[in-house]
Amino acid sequence: NEQCDSCVTGAINTQALTAQVQAGNINPLSSLPLTSAQVEQVYGDSKFESRTTLEQFAVKFDGRVFDLPAGTMRAAVGAEYRTETNANRNSSETGPTNEPLQISTYADSEYDRDISSAFLELNVPLLKSLTLSAAVRHDDYSDVGDTTNPKFGLTWDVTDQFSLQGTWGTSFRAPSVTDVNPKA
Repeated sequence: NEQCDSCVTGAINTQALTAQVQAGNINPLSSLPLTSAQVEQVYGDSKFESRTTLEQFAVKFDGRVFDLPAGTMRAAVGAEYRTETNANRNSSETGPTNEPLQISTYADSEYDRDISSAFLELNVPLLKSLTLSAAVRHDDYSDVGDTTNPKFGLTWDVTDQFSLQGTWGTSFRAPSVTDVNPKA
């Protein structure tokens, strides 16, 4: 183990380091260790804060549609509208004066996504002990496009205490706004 007088054991502020490299004060290709003055320019306290908000509005109707010989057909239909927002704030107390430096603010890092959705589900008794369920959901994301996902299921009530169920469907999960915010 080598002894090091200017070793860094805390956090390097990568944005401050990038600024020092761009200013020509630090050569990233050099094999020489940073001087104490260079370390002071990029080492210090850094504070990162993230804010994510969600607003959602939904309407849903469900109930009986009509009677079939095997039982009552039921349906559900609805729509949703959702807005997701992510914003970040980064500040640093880096440099010889340790003066707080605002690197980014919530206002200049805000990222929004709007999602409009519609869905329909049917529950259809085929026989007294066999029921089909069918559903479809369409989501339109303002930033990643749209997707339509169906789902089908069968339930067979073998006895009053025992039933068999099977389903098939597709799904889609968009990355979170925190993951896709280019200003994070």
